Amino acid sequence: MKAILLLCSWLLSCGAQPQSVVQHWEPPESGTGVFYLRYNLPNALLDRLELGFEMKAGSGWERVSILIHDRDERVLQDLQEQVALAPKQILPVVGALSTDLEGWPGNHHCRRLTVLETDSMKVKQWASDNRP
Repeated sequence: MKAILLLCSWLLSCGAQPQSVVQHWEPPESGTGVFYLRYNLPNALLDRLELGFEMKAGSGWERVSILIHDRDERVLQDLQEQVALAPKQILPVVGALSTDLEGWPGNHHCRRLTVLETDSMKVKQWASDNRP
């Protein structure tokens, strides 16, 4: 009886266990589109508020430098106000993602995202109008 239990436990422990699939991070393509942002400003960047956001990138997140379209400070203020109301929320925005990089000390860098629209109704409308 013990031999059967040992054999069963050995078979179960060596049996086919599901392989964990390695998910490679794929960055979003550059260009204009709808991007999903979350606020995540690390202490090391407290003096760089434009680096306080990350965008959804596949199963992960990519830090982006927020640029303002036509120097409209209202856009960054809108984002900060939305985050102040609910810090953990994910914000959909229409933006233009650039291949240009923004750097900061420690040899770190990220791409630039020019935010064009933050109003959720206008973002939905833009996505509907630009559906492939």
